[in-house]
Amino acid sequence: MKQRKVSNYQPILWIVALVVGAIMGLLGLDMLNGLINFVATVYIRLFQLLAVPTIVLAVITTFATFGSEGSGRIFGRTLIYTLLTISSLVLMTLSPTTLILSVFVP
Repeated sequence: MKQRKVSNYQPILWIVALVVGAIMGLLGLDMLNGLINFVATVYIRLFQLLAVPTIVLAVITTFATFGSEGSGRIFGRTLIYTLLTISSLVLMTLSPTTLILSVFVP
C-alpha cells in the first residue's frame, strides 16, 4: 500500500486555522456562530448515527465467529474494549467540568 507523504506545512496550517478560529470566535458574529453551531450539530449527529451501529456490528461479528478456534479471546478483548469505551464516555459526560458548565451555561 502506498503511504501518503505528510507535508511539512501541515502543522503550521493547523496552528493558523486554530488562531483564525479563535479570533472569529472572539468577534462574536451571530451569523457565523449560527453556522458553526449547525455544522457542529450535524457532525455530532452523524457521529452518533455511525458509532452505535459500528459497535453493534463488532459485537455481532464477534458472536458469529465465537465457534471458531481462538475466538473466545477475541470476544473477550472486544467486550473489554467496548466496555472501556463506554465507561470512558460516561466518565467524560459526568466529569466535574461538564457538571460545572451545565450549572453556569444555560
